[in-house]
Amino acid sequence: MPDKILFWLDAHLLYYCLSYYMQKKHPADYYAIIDIPDRSKNFFEQQKFVNFKKTWFYHDNITKKDQIDIRYLESFEEKYSINLWKFAINERLFYKYNQFHKFSKNEILSILEQECKLFENILHEVNPNYVIMQDAGLHHGNLFSEICKKNGIRVIIINISKFGGGCYLSEKIHTIDNLDTLDKINPRGRNIEELQKLLNKSSLSTSLMNYTNETRKSKLALIRAAFQMLFVSDNQNIKTHYSYYGRTKLHVLSNEIFSILKTKIRGNFIDKSCIQKIEDEKFVYLPLHQEPERSLLLDAPFYTNQIETTRNIAKSIPIGYVLYVKEHPTQGKSRGWRPITEYKEIMEMPNVKMIHPSVSSTELIKKSALVISIGGTASLEAAFYEKPSIMFANLGYAILPSIFKINSFDNLSNTISQALKTKINPIDLDKYVTALEDASFDFDWLGFIRKCHKRFYYDGNLVDVEIDPLNMEQFLNEEGSTLEKLADIHIQNLTTNHND
Repeated sequence: MPDKILFWLDAHLLYYCLSYYMQKKHPADYYAIIDIPDRSKNFFEQQKFVNFKKTWFYHDNITKKDQIDIRYLESFEEKYSINLWKFAINERLFYKYNQFHKFSKNEILSILEQECKLFENILHEVNPNYVIMQDAGLHHGNLFSEICKKNGIRVIIINISKFGGGCYLSEKIHTIDNLDTLDKINPRGRNIEELQKLLNKSSLSTSLMNYTNETRKSKLALIRAAFQMLFVSDNQNIKTHYSYYGRTKLHVLSNEIFSILKTKIRGNFIDKSCIQKIEDEKFVYLPLHQEPERSLLLDAPFYTNQIETTRNIAKSIPIGYVLYVKEHPTQGKSRGWRPITEYKEIMEMPNVKMIHPSVSSTELIKKSALVISIGGTASLEAAFYEKPSIMFANLGYAILPSIFKINSFDNLSNTISQALKTKINPIDLDKYVTALEDASFDFDWLGFIRKCHKRFYYDGNLVDVEIDPLNMEQFLNEEGSTLEKLADIHIQNLTTNHND
């Protein structure tokens, strides 16, 4: 029996390109769930590059309907032990962050019901051996991944390594498969200075910052994207895709103009009000997450209120310490900064100082006594500078003894006291780095996505585009060497898992 491989394809296009080269190298039955805007649909309907046995367009199966089968949703939750409201409330489109449409309870339940039935039907029909997909940034991809795992189906995602510039495959975000302890890992004898050099050579934080700065940089591409959106697109998405509800051309244009002004005003406030010098004092360092973002909404679903988290930490630190809170440096370009009222609320806390986003995170880690991160890279980077850390998300690098995982605010004060007394053992860090190096391979994920942005999406300014098959063919050929290697790594992963 050939393998049955189900791909989740989206506008990033990486997994479509990967499926093309995997099919050339690995005979199997290939299927795809396709989650793309309306204007790209024609390409996927007509394409001949990948011979999918069957495809499903996600948004074709989610329509507006009034009647809710609440009994089905209740039985679904019981069957899979999945809390659906956790997914819904933390979906950036459904609640808090959507500036174009306010979803009603019935609309949300209707979407959940239809997608749950769709996912169950697909898995029942295909019964795949493997699901290959991106780590989901929105609720529906994450929900599908969870259903697959509950059914014993192996999910394979590409993780960007936290340093070194490579990637690795695993079932769970930022978690090395089958790494439950560091006891059996043989370290490579590197001291802390050597490990720091490795981090500084290529850290994920730096790569993400560069990626954000380079994306949507071209003014010409922005003008071309605006022309396409305003004068070429028929904007069918507002009727067919719930993610586009309320996004009329006028509303999008006015929102973009308002966002530019809002970002400027908020940026001026940050420049005038935030501290740009690290004082000679004892402090705990808390970097804020970009918001909204999957590392906050999906990885730490019960700690999404960063102001409240800041307040709880401020209540829990020892009397001789100050809490340094730093805004995420990409929050401005990506999200237009936060409302000024939120910054003021943080600044009003008597033992908290708001640090300017331009201040070096590395220097803050070096001079801090403790690093606290909801689910970001700072907790891991702290270990490289012999600093203990606390983390709220359940991510793989919490396996390090110097990283304390918090499950409740109730024990935060005691955990902070314990962490402040903790000494870092470089051998543990060397072991984790060794395990990560052994699992990793050379692939520039962010660089590949940037190429897709430039080639197909007007430098990342517009994703609702028509995809030219000839352009795709040229792109597949140009990136052939990279994609063949990536396909080989996935096939090896399938084979190893199958043999196990």
